[in-house]
Parts: sequence; C-alpha cells; structure tokens
Amino acid sequence: MRRERKNLIYLLLSFLAITLLVIGGLNQHNTLYHDPEAVQADMVSTLDASNAPTTEATYQTEVVSNKIPFATYTYKKVKASAGHHAMLDTDGTITKDLAKGLISINVVFTGSIKVHTWYRSFDTDYTEYSITTNTTHNISGNYFKIIALSETTISSINLTYSCTAASTKPRVVRTYVNWDFDLLNIGDNVPNVAVEGAGFAAYRKDTNNEVWVRSKDPTNWAAVYFGTPDPELGGEIFLKDFALISEVMLPSATASHGLTNDGGFPLLVGGSGRYDGALYFGGANSSFNLWKAGDTGNGPYATTQNNPDWGDRGSKVESLTLEQDVSYTITIAGKYQGLNNDNKEVFTIYVFVDNLLIVEKTDIPYMMGGFGLRGWQSAIEYNSIKITDFPLVCPDGIDHYNDVL
Repeated sequence: MRRERKNLIYLLLSFLAITLLVIGGLNQHNTLYHDPEAVQADMVSTLDASNAPTTEATYQTEVVSNKIPFATYTYKKVKASAGHHAMLDTDGTITKDLAKGLISINVVFTGSIKVHTWYRSFDTDYTEYSITTNTTHNISGNYFKIIALSETTISSINLTYSCTAASTKPRVVRTYVNWDFDLLNIGDNVPNVAVEGAGFAAYRKDTNNEVWVRSKDPTNWAAVYFGTPDPELGGEIFLKDFALISEVMLPSATASHGLTNDGGFPLLVGGSGRYDGALYFGGANSSFNLWKAGDTGNGPYATTQNNPDWGDRGSKVESLTLEQDVSYTITIAGKYQGLNNDNKEVFTIYVFVDNLLIVEKTDIPYMMGGFGLRGWQSAIEYNSIKITDFPLVCPDGIDHYNDVL
C-alpha cells in the first residue's frame, strides 16, 4: 500500500516553514464551505431611490441599512444622490449580510464598479466580476460586495438569490505532505522542525525494500513535528479542514521493545498547544484516544473506549482490535464547524482504521497548527504519512464533508 513518492529534500525544506507557527506567526487557510444559514423565502431584492440608505449630502464612513426586509446592507464611503439609490466615493462599497445561493445581479450605475462574491462569512478568497450598467450578470456564492472603482452613482440594484439553498464552492482536495521514508538510510533521523524526547529515525527495510520509521527510544517519549507547505505558493499554511493518512504496523519481532506501544500522531501543533491522536496497539483491547496535551484530567476529547464516567466521546465501535504484524491505514480527518455558541472555533474529528469509522466527535476546540509522529514507550512503525484537505469521499465511502452537523 504505497503512497506516491515525494522528494524528501523538498519536504525537508518545506517543513522549515512551520517555525512560523512555533514562534507565533500564524496565518489561517480556510477550506470549508458549509456555514449554517437562516432560512428565508426565495427573493429578488431591489435597491433604488425608495430605499436609499442615507440622506446625508457628504460622504459617510459607514451606514447600515435594514430597509429591505430580512436583510442588512452595509455601505462605506456613501452619500445621498437625488433620484438615485446612493453615490459611492472611490473604494466605496455595498455589502449584504447574506445572499444565500446567489444567482444574478443587475446594477444601473454611472461610473465604474466591480463585484466580489464569496461563500462563507469568514472567507478571504473571492470571485471577481466586471460589471457593466443595466446588464444582468450571473454570479455565484453566498455573500457579495459592490466596489466603486471611481466616484459612482448607483441608480438601482436587482439581486436574485435562492435563499433556500446556499451555493457550494467546488472543492479541490490538495495534498500538502506526501511522504514515504524510502530515501532515508537506516538510522537517519526523520526530518522535522521540532523534536521532543528521542525523536524518530529510519529503523528497518522490509522485503519490498521500503523503509519503516519508529521512535529512537521505545522505552520513553518521542515526537517530531512538521508543517504543511502550500503546494502552489510555497510558505506555510494552516488547515481548517484536514486529513492525516498513515500506514502503521507493530511487528511481533520487536513489539517487546515498546513498554506500552502507545503511538499515533500529534495534531494541530502550535502556540496554543497540541492534540495527541494516541493509537494503542493492544490486540482486542486496542484504542484510539484524542488527548489535549496538558489537559487530561477529564479524559480524552474523543475515544473508542466506552467509559461511563466520560459519557459519549464519539466512539463508533464497541471495541477496537489492532493485531501485530498487520499493516493498517489510519486516517484522521478534521472538519471545521465554525464558531459555537461561546464564540469559540470548533471542529469534528473522524478516525478510520482502513475503511472502518471508529470515532466521530463534534465540537472539539480548534487550534491552528501542524502535525507529526508520536510514541509513548512505543515500537509502532510508520511506513508513510500524507496530509491533505478533507477528503471528497472518506475511507468508508461516505462524503462526510457535506454531512449536516
């Protein structure tokens, strides 16, 4: 079960970018397009002189208008224009709070404008449309902004949107890390930008001449951390939606080297801390636990264990069995939910062993960060690791990305 080869030297150079995260220089990269939205009736909104946002004859820095039912329009650098809807100064804007399922826009104006649309309230990427006066333009998205390129008089705006269904941006799943360890010599350290404990190194080659890595000290703690380089622009990005995919095994010949064989993967490692996706090889008593480093008093945030003291922590199986000498593909996928009622960012975690969903847990606090390999007294070996956007289809054949939370 080999992964597509990725040049090790390229990745080593790319991983250096995670130092931005370690020192706190964090930037966000959004990949999710399913904000919850209020239900409204299908609607065509018309803005004209009858619902002008202001009567002021001088430019106002910002005006918020609710003259259209069920909608809020925000105007910047705007003033009144007799017989027209409004006048915008250069770089003046008109933004609607939500126009779910944008279909078309027609603006009658004198001057010069463009329109930006986007899909989620917090998106930083957008689609730009060049607009000509009194022409119906097809657009898509769930939010829009009219931007004046020069002083512009807006006579009217006709906006059509479905309201009952949001537009969905076509998703492209990008790969950020695609790494086997076959370019390492036995004993070579696994490249990283941060190490805790003994670190990881290439341990053996199998009969297919493939390299497996493991903790350099299976009687103690070891971890390595790395980042997610942008495959197109370079530099470091931090994923809202992600998937970590790795091939793991505990060989019976060396299993006794590990005192507990508790391995797995650090997740979202950054200035706010980290999660440990802890994978314990214990035959019929195996388990997966998602721990928050330094915050273990109330148990794991998600687990396959069914502990009545913890309540529902997302287990989808009655028990988990991981046998020695069996290679398993572990997939840990995170889907960003947005803000909860306490205005905190949260995400849903999905964990698969091969094609079996073993954990699904919502409302886990989100942190920006990178990924890695971990081992607590562990002789578990790793043959590959890949970091991607959330999959179009998960290992169980289901599109969990578009599940309704």
